[in-house]
Amino acid sequence: MDESTNVLKKRDLNSETFQNQEETKADEQLTKEIPSVESINQLYKEYRIGMDELKGLLNNYLIQIDDTDHTWLRGREVQKLLRISERTLKRYRDANLIRYCYLSKRCRYFSIDVNNMMKKD
Repeated sequence: MDESTNVLKKRDLNSETFQNQEETKADEQLTKEIPSVESINQLYKEYRIGMDELKGLLNNYLIQIDDTDHTWLRGREVQKLLRISERTLKRYRDANLIRYCYLSKRCRYFSIDVNNMMKKD
């Protein structure tokens, strides 16, 4: 009986030691995982700088997209936007004042050219 009691005591001691070790590890992890206020402020500053840089890149990209807009407009849309007749639109085409292309047997116009013509007026 003494032997079995000793074995049980050792088992209890081992489990207590194991639990204490696990609790110590958990405490250490908690103290490692909780950042200081200074480190949070630094991370926030770096985040803001990165976001400002990203915003600048996106703005530059959007400006480039505006400069290379290849949206096609139908003749009626161009006529309404420029407030011109069908015949005047044909004159613009003939004089190469506006770029156009035939798609599916229909004449289409670059929206950027129409926008530029609208700015001139």
